[in-house]
Amino acid sequence: MSMFRLGPLWWLLVIGCGVSLAIVIFGPMRLGGYILAGVFVVTELGRMSLPDKLVGGVAVRSRAIDACTLLALAIAIVVSFAKIKLDGG
Repeated sequence: MSMFRLGPLWWLLVIGCGVSLAIVIFGPMRLGGYILAGVFVVTELGRMSLPDKLVGGVAVRSRAIDACTLLALAIAIVVSFAKIKLDGG
């Protein structure tokens, strides 16, 4: 019996999300959001181009559906962080 491995792309996604969350909390909020969107785009590109053994836990459905979902999340995050009001008024 073999154990399911998460894969390097999954770890990149988790670490990138953690770093962007730290930047949102302690640094410029908009920059953290843009970094999070970038992490999703890099993950999407990896999902489309890397073999399944490197993708691991990121592979949930077919390549096309996973890639479209990650790209849609990245676009939604960019739009959300671009529209957020930071001036307090």
